[in-house]
Amino acid sequence: GMVHRDSLGIKQSYGAEKRHDSKHVQWLTAGAGIQHEEMWDIEPDTQDEGKLLWSSSQELYQLWINMPSDYKMSKPNAELLEAYPVASSTSSSTIPDNTTPVVKENNDATTTTVVAGIYKG
Repeated sequence: GMVHRDSLGIKQSYGAEKRHDSKHVQWLTAGAGIQHEEMWDIEPDTQDEGKLLWSSSQELYQLWINMPSDYKMSKPNAELLEAYPVASSTSSSTIPDNTTPVVKENNDATTTTVVAGIYKG
């Protein structure tokens, strides 16, 4: 997982591990400006306590999305988004705020996590 700290005084942890309660995506809006750092969360998972080496299934991706000019000087913000399992036929209007839809298809052989935009849109 990751630990985020920033100039707004926000400190939050997120990642794929169970201890993060499905908070697996951070949405950071730089807006008018924010200083932040992302550091690896070095706490062991329950199954790794007492072991010299810890297991990890972490992958880190950073996606940068250019905001429309009307929003470039908006208030900066950092929030965690929770995984939200949905059927591929679910309407986007029924998906709660602050979640990332996770769609499983092909008898769970394919998993798509929607971070921005619309699935199959």
